Amino acid sequence: MLKQVINEVREHEDVKIYVHPDWYELTVSQQEELVELLSHCDHVFIYPDAGLMKQGCVIETKHGRIDASMDRQLKELKSQLLAKLKEDSR
Repeated sequence: MLKQVINEVREHEDVKIYVHPDWYELTVSQQEELVELLSHCDHVFIYPDAGLMKQGCVIETKHGRIDASMDRQLKELKSQLLAKLKEDSR
């Protein structure tokens, strides 16, 4: 999931990734892989944020923040599926 969101910010110079402390070490261990995905990024910073839900993740660039938490992604998926169902029923 994080990799998909990374693709959305791959052109930004500096990327800050905030994750729940339970996921911090795992995310840091995958930092090299994340850097490879960010083709134009100079720096990738990873921070633990105890204020996030356990599956929470926020990606920040100078252009704004993206809520990449599992809950947010599922809500977005549900919204898009419902819109598609509505469209198909016409």
